[in-house]
Amino acid sequence: IIQNSTGAGVLVLGNDGTYNTPSYGNRISRNSFSGNGGPAIDWVSPWSDNNSGDGISLNDGNSSVAEAVNRGIDFPVIANASHAGSLVTINGTAPANSTVELYRATPGAGDTSGANNYGEGTQYLGSVTADASGNWSVSLSDLSIGDSVTALALDAADNTSEFSLN
Repeated sequence: IIQNSTGAGVLVLGNDGTYNTPSYGNRISRNSFSGNGGPAIDWVSPWSDNNSGDGISLNDGNSSVAEAVNRGIDFPVIANASHAGSLVTINGTAPANSTVELYRATPGAGDTSGANNYGEGTQYLGSVTADASGNWSVSLSDLSIGDSVTALALDAADNTSEFSLN
């Protein structure tokens, strides 16, 4: 449980000039985040304020940047969700062959970029593996109409993305 931090829940620090390599291989998985003052997971760009973070790192389409924090792995994109009976099916894209973890989301004060919510993952719901094209689909029974969902991606080298848009 990672909660009630005045800043980000977890800061993953970039190269601050002291060392020659950025931080990567940071596996952040199956946690519960809530009440943090910043994003649940925040990659801190090189030479930024390491105490408070620098906010949401938006996707750039390149999930293997040697000099980026956690190799710059993009967060998943939730494309749509449908409800049938007791199941909610969620579809989206993520870095090819990554593991996508899905969470019930509760937007917090620091989990926004513009008017968009990148809510904290308060409850782990399950995971799915994206195919070689990055497509994924999962059906979950622990959701109700109106629930917010967020996701993160993990690659084979244990690099973890920030949370996705809800």
